[in-house]
Amino acid sequence: MSQRVVLVTGAAGGIGKCVAELIDKKKYKLRLMIRSKTNKKQTDAIGSFGEIVEGTLDNFEGLKQVFAGVDTIIHLAGVPDANATWESLRAANIDGAYNVFVAARAAGVKRVVFASSIHAISGSPRDFQAKTNEPVNPGDLYGVTKCFGEALARYMAEQEGLSAIAVRIGAFQPHASARKEDGGLWMMDAWLSQRDCVHLFECCIDAPADLKFAIVH
Repeated sequence: MSQRVVLVTGAAGGIGKCVAELIDKKKYKLRLMIRSKTNKKQTDAIGSFGEIVEGTLDNFEGLKQVFAGVDTIIHLAGVPDANATWESLRAANIDGAYNVFVAARAAGVKRVVFASSIHAISGSPRDFQAKTNEPVNPGDLYGVTKCFGEALARYMAEQEGLSAIAVRIGAFQPHASARKEDGGLWMMDAWLSQRDCVHLFECCIDAPADLKFAIVH
């Protein structure tokens, strides 16, 4: 069985590096997208795990080129700041997400796994266990951009024929850090280990080909 080609955007970020390191290399051939190969620190950190390619979210034609021949995209790139202003979020999290999805379809990619966030539902009470079929309830503008990404993923799946899965990532950080953070109990409830996060992405890649759209926690 040939390896599936999986491209990871934001491959030099915290989650991206973890995916690059821990994902099953026997099953997947990785293409790791970073903004510039001239950043030696980034290339040294992930270069041994897959092919390094350059790409920026604002370069639609460039995205189509690096997406050519890819089976699945794990879209992690963006601004991951819950305190960010709309001006600082819009280019990467709104326009950039749009470019990734549309370029993926144009390049013949079969599936996009979109890194959403629990911030899409962070406006809910902290003791509330959200289900994926309930309305979104963002508690900050970052969460609003993730709601947009989920809606865009649904549109691309239903109207454009691109399989899309949105993963609402929780508190991805060392276990001790989650305990020490402000609101530690909530952070522990939302904590997501590196191993579980990568396994979740693997399950999304391997989900049946006829799966049109899903949101997973």
